[in-house]
Amino acid sequence: MRIAINGMALGQPGLALGCAAKRWIDALLDIDASNTYLLLAPLAAPEESLPQAPNLLVHRVDSPLDAPFPDGLKLPEPADLLYTPSYLLPRLTGAKSEVVCVHDAGWNPKSAYWSWAAPRMKEALHRTRGVHCLSRSTRDLLRERGRIPGRARTLAIPPVIDPRRFYPETEPAEDEGAPYIAVVGNQEPQATRSAAADVFPRLRIRMRPCRLVPVGPEERARSRTAAIDFFGDLDTGQLAALFRGALLVVQPSLFEASGPTLLEAMACGIPAACADQPIFHELAGRGASYFDPRDARSIAKCMERLALDPDLRAAACARALEQAARFDWKDSATRLLELFEEAAS
Repeated sequence: MRIAINGMALGQPGLALGCAAKRWIDALLDIDASNTYLLLAPLAAPEESLPQAPNLLVHRVDSPLDAPFPDGLKLPEPADLLYTPSYLLPRLTGAKSEVVCVHDAGWNPKSAYWSWAAPRMKEALHRTRGVHCLSRSTRDLLRERGRIPGRARTLAIPPVIDPRRFYPETEPAEDEGAPYIAVVGNQEPQATRSAAADVFPRLRIRMRPCRLVPVGPEERARSRTAAIDFFGDLDTGQLAALFRGALLVVQPSLFEASGPTLLEAMACGIPAACADQPIFHELAGRGASYFDPRDARSIAKCMERLALDPDLRAAACARALEQAARFDWKDSATRLLELFEEAAS
């Protein structure tokens, strides 16, 4: 089988889509040496950032990530299947069928992001033969909203968490300054980073010196105190190092998000505090502590306990590692390959 992969997100390796695309492509190539892969990569992607394998062919394409490919553009070689590791599905010809990945589907319907994303997702889902969801919660939400056509095969396949990149600190870390709390979230900064920022001043009364570190696009973050550092876009190595040095990771999303970054933090052995939502119970399970994302006191109390109670921290670290270890990246890649085979048949 010849499998084409839309790797246009690889041109932005620090963004969530770019990171996810790279990890899924690497995982597929690690387990599959028999099929041939054709990777469509952006001109802007550095050569060293692209995956390499004997059965991988790379074709450079000049097209922005968030725009459809020009009408009539053909794959450089015919393919049995085109896989796009996001809902940004280009108009390409030359593939017999298509599979699309949906990371999450619970954006705030009143947000500008939703108005931008909704028509793109609708078009992608109605063209595809297979839908790859990163959680059962996302799959069920799409079905409830009638967004998945009956002909599309849909599988909930959890995120790829690569233990070769995300693992606990093996030696005691050197003291490099004030302790910090990492904050991760989805595309709704007003519902994620700012939620933690709002409660952080009261938290610092008991936790000085301590800083808050939101992870994600810097221009979207909003600071309310000088004790917040914005790290912007990070590559995989930088992200793993940041997680290993953190007191804890906080995922305060008001709306559903797929949570791979949260699981990567847990795989580094740090305690996790999450919004009390079905998606995070599904992914983080007993490996995380939960709070009401609309209640500032609930958020602050949960963060404070994990940061200041050494016994609770030790137990939370152990639970986080145990939960993250449940996500076998080879199993996820194998199930995705099975979806490819079904969609191409």
